[in-house]
Amino acid sequence: MIDFYKEKLEKYQFEYKNLKKKNNKISLLRAGIFIIAGFSGYFLKEYGIVVLLSILPFFFIPFVLLIRISSNLKKKIAVFDELININKKEIEALDNKYSQFGSGKEFLNHEHEYAYDLDVFGEGSVYQYINRTCTVAGKIKLSKILSEQEKTKTRIELRQEAVKELENMTDWRQNFQALGLVHTKKEENFKTANKDGIKNELVEWANKTDTAFILKPIWKIILNVLPALTIINLIHLILGIQGQIFIP
Repeated sequence: MIDFYKEKLEKYQFEYKNLKKKNNKISLLRAGIFIIAGFSGYFLKEYGIVVLLSILPFFFIPFVLLIRISSNLKKKIAVFDELININKKEIEALDNKYSQFGSGKEFLNHEHEYAYDLDVFGEGSVYQYINRTCTVAGKIKLSKILSEQEKTKTRIELRQEAVKELENMTDWRQNFQALGLVHTKKEENFKTANKDGIKNELVEWANKTDTAFILKPIWKIILNVLPALTIINLIHLILGIQGQIFIP
């Protein structure tokens, strides 16, 4: 099994590095577009505001698309980061190290009929050995499964069948776990931000899709009108008219 998890670890580390490289290239492209746009604006300012606005789509649209691509890459990077951590933890578990998994000590109940005596919860407990949950709801659900006796044979058999079905679906399980961990971290960061006094509205705005604002009607109009102005101004410049009608 250790070779299995090491192979997974190497695979995810390779993918992680590639995604980081791609994202770095995207960042450089964005910086390049920003710099070129600045120089273009400086050298073309003498032609008037309409010319400046007409070239805006040639920089604005690629810049926004690169932001969108970078956002998607960051999401994938976060997932692969968790996949790397998941397999590192499994390798440690094969060496009888389980401290990296939640112990469920918050579920300890000294009055429970068997959970306390059988070390179901706490350090070195049954809960810690099998705990691969990635959300608060999952942790609670696992605690209930271990502390509440199943009363019907049918329910027990259904649970056994579910375990058998998932037994060989390692990739699916790890991807599910990684996505859950990413989501949980986002929620924790959100709560921490609110504790520090940051307004909910600001945090929600920051978490919105980067390109949401371009869907507003005003931007749709600008994106349709500016290319037409660009063509008109180019024709005027080619004819040597200097765009006297369109340029103040």
